[in-house]
Amino acid sequence: MESRSESCKKSILNYKQWVNSAKIRYSNEWFNVLEKDSYFTIEHKEAQVMVLPIVENSKIILVKARRPVLGKSLWELPAGGVKHGECYNEAARREMAEETGIKIENLSRFHECQSFVLASNRMPMFPRIFIIDLNHEEFSEKFESDNEIEQVKIFSFYAVKKLIVSGELYATLPIAVVSRFFFTKKIS
Repeated sequence: MESRSESCKKSILNYKQWVNSAKIRYSNEWFNVLEKDSYFTIEHKEAQVMVLPIVENSKIILVKARRPVLGKSLWELPAGGVKHGECYNEAARREMAEETGIKIENLSRFHECQSFVLASNRMPMFPRIFIIDLNHEEFSEKFESDNEIEQVKIFSFYAVKKLIVSGELYATLPIAVVSRFFFTKKIS
């Protein structure tokens, strides 16, 4: 029986093969619409990263990001695209700094974990997911975040669970990343 990580790796390989054999039907600076055998997908032009910032093994930093398409701001994890020439952990560090104002020099503090498929039907992207352990001092010394971010806040693990249950945190990828962390760490 293959492990979950092997299954994910096989899915990523198959996804890459599918993308390489599909045709671009529409393109702009952010994404392509691909088609193969009358099946269409949306592909980001930049690889994507997401960061799960854990503060002293008891809290999580969330950002409230402006989402004009939804007409409101959502609680999310810091995330974004990998710029040309950037390594994944460099992109995680940059996105963390841009969205939270927390600047981390040491790239080895960003620990990559297994990806999730974003939406297996029309947007089968596998973002790179990183966890970083922080302390309260690093949070208190943060700088101003970018204009996409309305608020940066620390939540206890319990408070994050309440945000999920109440529907205040409802973006699927952050919920998946946080939930896996809770299950892995056996957080009650």
